[in-house]
Amino acid sequence: MSRSTASLSSVEEEDQTCRPSPVQNTHDLEPEGVVGRMGSALELDHMGNDDDEEAEEEAVEWELQENGLYVGSYRRLLALYSFVPLTALLTFLFLGFLPLAAWPRDPDDSHHPSSPYPPSFPSPLPELLLSSSLFALSHLLRGPLYTLISLLIPSSKPFSSLATSLTFVALHACLTTGLRLAGLALLQVRHRMNHVLPTWDAEPAFRTVWWFALNVAEVGAAVAQGYAQIAKYRDVLVPPGRAKEFLVRARGGIGAGAAGGGGHALVGEGLPGVSLQESWIEGFGDVEDQVRAQQSASARTFGRASAHGEDLEQTAHAQGDGASADAAGGVKFQDEDTVIATQLEHDFDKLLAIEEREELEEIYGMPVIKIPVFISCLQRFASILVSLGLTLFLSSAYLRSASSIPASDTADPSLPPARDPYPWLGASLPAVLAVHVLLGALYTPPVLPRIGVHTAAYVSTLVGLGSFFAGLAVWDALS
Repeated sequence: MSRSTASLSSVEEEDQTCRPSPVQNTHDLEPEGVVGRMGSALELDHMGNDDDEEAEEEAVEWELQENGLYVGSYRRLLALYSFVPLTALLTFLFLGFLPLAAWPRDPDDSHHPSSPYPPSFPSPLPELLLSSSLFALSHLLRGPLYTLISLLIPSSKPFSSLATSLTFVALHACLTTGLRLAGLALLQVRHRMNHVLPTWDAEPAFRTVWWFALNVAEVGAAVAQGYAQIAKYRDVLVPPGRAKEFLVRARGGIGAGAAGGGGHALVGEGLPGVSLQESWIEGFGDVEDQVRAQQSASARTFGRASAHGEDLEQTAHAQGDGASADAAGGVKFQDEDTVIATQLEHDFDKLLAIEEREELEEIYGMPVIKIPVFISCLQRFASILVSLGLTLFLSSAYLRSASSIPASDTADPSLPPARDPYPWLGASLPAVLAVHVLLGALYTPPVLPRIGVHTAAYVSTLVGLGSFFAGLAVWDALS
């Protein structure tokens, strides 16, 4: 007992010696110190709450993506994607006025031949129409060409997907390049050269090739394809303010408990037999689709009422009217058939949309709506530069070769035979095809998910700038 008393007394003495005096802590009782500590505590608490909210939002968004749903607004996606056609339009306008500003015509030069087109169809309408038509032809042949290659290359072999994609890209590049050379022959560019070699002042050959290289149809098809891809995600977009609400309502009791506890128990077992994606499409949807959702809900309500026996036939039997029961039965069966057919068609459309979204995500390696708009704008800018640069480069090699000389000149016995002392076309064709294959291979399903859309867009832009200046250089437009 004495030992315990001694130990207690020693502890009290140590506590008295170690405890600071009230005089020493008077500065802690000053208003500035108290307010400072309270402000720091409130700031830390606020930062902690922000971190918790961000973590909770990321968890909600992650769970939605795992079930095929995405947080976002369809109208906002369309508004953001409108920068893509705007970028393409501004690029076309800049390139359309660039020859007039950088390489103007000499008004005193009388060697320039007059335009062969009628006044009702002046340049550049023929060039743009021809380039668009040739692109449409090559675009329509993509499907049959890919099907033919898929039949020739067995899918059972290893790396068959990569071999099929690369073979298709190579053959389609050959087709595109051949059509481009055919367009130069159809426009009769060689007939309108007032110089032996292709230069920028060889009017109107340079401007004809320039307008022919601006493939408006290719960019228009790419922009339309982008809008169509975004539209495939319309039914699986959850507005940002309703993401947590949807999870709470879709998760039933677990969501209600999480909402009551204010916590993070949003992840759990879902409704039996109903996925989150089906729950959103069927019952929630975007604001624009409320009418369609209400119609689907009415159809399902009628089907459930018929399945539980709450139909017109039972009502007619309860009233004892046999004729009315027969009529009501006929109406019931008719309505049931209509509801079943409508529901089957609706389910089939949903399955197709899910499959299309999965295919797009396999190609791009990510959801299309998650691709930044800047990358899409960069892709369209790069495609315009690539088309312009490669066409200028290829046309210069074609016009330097003997294959561009008209048959009337080669058939004239008074003229020396046409020879090609420098194989310009033979040396340029492999380079143009290699660039086409390189850029096409970047956007194949085996390659694009591994390198990313950003890398493919940056590489395409660099190649486009290089080909653009190379095409200007061979036409002597940089000197």
